[in-house]
Amino acid sequence: GVHDYFGHDVAAHGDAAVVGAYNDDDLGTTAGAAYTLSYDGSWRISQKLVASEVAGFDSFGTSVSIHSGVIAVSAPQNEDVDPDAQADEGVVVVYERSASTEKYVETMVLRPGRPDVNHRFGIDVAVGSDLIAVGASHADSGLLNAGSAHVFRRRGRDWFEVERYEGTTPQAYAYVGLSVSVGANVVVVGAPGADDDD
Repeated sequence: GVHDYFGHDVAAHGDAAVVGAYNDDDLGTTAGAAYTLSYDGSWRISQKLVASEVAGFDSFGTSVSIHSGVIAVSAPQNEDVDPDAQADEGVVVVYERSASTEKYVETMVLRPGRPDVNHRFGIDVAVGSDLIAVGASHADSGLLNAGSAHVFRRRGRDWFEVERYEGTTPQAYAYVGLSVSVGANVVVVGAPGADDDD
């Protein structure tokens, strides 16, 4: 659709890929969506992902990641379900591929611990074999836009937050978590506004 921004973020693993379209309007103005792609000699769109909580202005699909049948899609402006949620608190929705239907099914919604107004949890997201890293670049952490990164580890079918990183020395406008990446038991966190003292 017009101004859906299909391709704002992309990720691939093996013969599967996921594409974010954070401005998709099907569930409300800029509610957002994501699409899965599969390869069987050529690439084709196989599924449109929406989330149980997503509504207007959530920007679902701002960041996407995929690894071994697990997809994470962020909605950094979400605040809809929890009555105590902060404005633009953000969520990340986890999908897992069903072996029986070969479709991705929503299995969990990740939320930040101690959210702030404009936390933007999910500004970036990365999935590894047993880890999900989530950036929240606008978290205040006592200082305006200091930012934070949150690490979730899989236990069984669920994901639990095991770490919140705010920088060695939190700084205003450091934007910790604006970008995140996951390797083999390694999480890398960007802080583009941090000065040399951090």
